[in-house]
Amino acid sequence: PCYDDYPPCPSGRHADRPEGSPGDRRRVHCPFTKRLSVFQAAQALRQDEKAGGTLLDGRQREGLKWFRAMFSDDGSWKDRVQALACTTRAILFANHDEVLRAMQVLADPANYPVAYGCVAGKDRTGILGALVLGALGVSHADILADYLATNQSAAHIGACARVSAAMWREEVRQRKPKEFERLAKTGQVSANMPSADEERRAAMASREAGDGAGNVMSDQENWAESTVSA
Repeated sequence: PCYDDYPPCPSGRHADRPEGSPGDRRRVHCPFTKRLSVFQAAQALRQDEKAGGTLLDGRQREGLKWFRAMFSDDGSWKDRVQALACTTRAILFANHDEVLRAMQVLADPANYPVAYGCVAGKDRTGILGALVLGALGVSHADILADYLATNQSAAHIGACARVSAAMWREEVRQRKPKEFERLAKTGQVSANMPSADEERRAAMASREAGDGAGNVMSDQENWAESTVSA
């Protein structure tokens, strides 16, 4: 529902609406992790090579090459710490254009007040927060403490992510049944997966059990004029 107040919706529900301008209630999508998978990185590099090196700039090209080189031979990460560290570095090099766009939105007073976030509000959000705090002269120690603060609410963040994923599945199933069928064939979605209401109830039950996964928002307050999603 929040995307009706801050369009466009990631599902494409508002594809027929014109793009908003600074000062409008809108969502500005800056995909920090675009092309950052083994397949997508390789595909982008092949397309750039076929186009004579005109699709990527030097930083993007070398950033994607480095990102691919950090994978194991079987296409998997060696460990989760490596995955996060490498993805963070790759964002700053391979997708510097998206990072710049997000910073430009945040620097324009016409967009204020503004909120920014990603699916979990942790890693990509943390990168942007660290850049903003650094630009404002905040100390390295305080930036690091701010970035790590989300570890204290990891269970809640995970619960919110599961609710969001369930809402997305329901919207795709209702609005794009053929797409849902395609995703089901590849095992990415299933009719047996929990609904958003079921995920909310599970989160509240976890909260009552004391594991910190509760407090999942059921609606959004319209306090921001613009949102930036990474």
